[in-house]
Amino acid sequence: MRFVFSTAGSFGDLAPLIVLARELRERGHEICWIVNPFHRGTLAKWGFDCIPAGDAATMERVIRDPRLNSPFKYFRVLREAGKEESGPMLRALLENVGQGDVLVYRSLLAVARMTEEKLGIPGCAVFLTPTELSGEDDRASLAGHRFNPIIQRSPKWSFEFFNRIAERGLIDPAMWKSLNPLRREIGLPERHDSYREWMYGSRLPLALYPEWFGRLTRRLPDRARQTGFAFLSSDEVMPTDPVLEGFLDAGDPPVAITRGSAFRQSDELVEQVLGACEALGCRTLLLSFDHEGPPRIEGKHCVSGPVAIGRVLPRCRALVHRGGIGAVADGLRHGIPQLVLGPVVDPPGNGERVTRMG
Repeated sequence: MRFVFSTAGSFGDLAPLIVLARELRERGHEICWIVNPFHRGTLAKWGFDCIPAGDAATMERVIRDPRLNSPFKYFRVLREAGKEESGPMLRALLENVGQGDVLVYRSLLAVARMTEEKLGIPGCAVFLTPTELSGEDDRASLAGHRFNPIIQRSPKWSFEFFNRIAERGLIDPAMWKSLNPLRREIGLPERHDSYREWMYGSRLPLALYPEWFGRLTRRLPDRARQTGFAFLSSDEVMPTDPVLEGFLDAGDPPVAITRGSAFRQSDELVEQVLGACEALGCRTLLLSFDHEGPPRIEGKHCVSGPVAIGRVLPRCRALVHRGGIGAVADGLRHGIPQLVLGPVVDPPGNGERVTRMG
């Protein structure tokens, strides 16, 4: 059987799908990827090729856009990128996915759900965070820890009521406004109903996080499934450099800091964290997707490119990050304290959950 994988977003959106693809490949299935060419090099490290869709320059521009740090401008950045990338991605999917294929896609990729609907093939929509599938009885705050006490004390009906108001008044009109022209283009009827429930209508909605981290909404069909976190084994493609090994062995466990793969422009935040660690006398390890070459050591500070996190975190005293689900899961897996500094969308909710679990 052939499984076609597709996603939008950064490495954090890609990595869990690589876990699924490697497992299916080991079981003897054929794997095909249709993604932005920005991810071609990453997929090659795990032995996959890809059919390119879209422009790598668009992805590069988005991850360096300073507006990603603003809760008021974040969606504008994504909407602009979506206008550029949705058409080429939809065409690539329709040209390369056929009957007999199974389409596995990140739930943020609406054109993949549209392809599943158009071709009538089985599809698996992969949800990575509780923000996308939060149950009404779970009620983690999208605004994060600051407003969580208010939401937790509110009646359950009020949480569901205001969620529905936000969907019907904001999310549904915005999403269908951008998607209906594409639907007309490929011969599908326009929609004006619930966008989320349309996404939940995939043949297999799959939540890649455990129930103790977030329960699923009752709006999901019975066929939905929930797993644990998907951890990407990266020792063979991201070996730990001897220079970094020497730094980790040379003193007290450092504070690990990562700004993630989608926030390359957050230098000011990183400098603030480094300054705080210096004032506390802590050694620091900055893991940066922009760092090239061997690790660089300056006194108590080390800068390194991405590494096999499972070899590093057990030797660190804390993890400071932007709240991406991958970093949250790794921190929980290795049992070290976390400081979550995420201002927009999923990260505040993830940080609230980490805090709530102690």
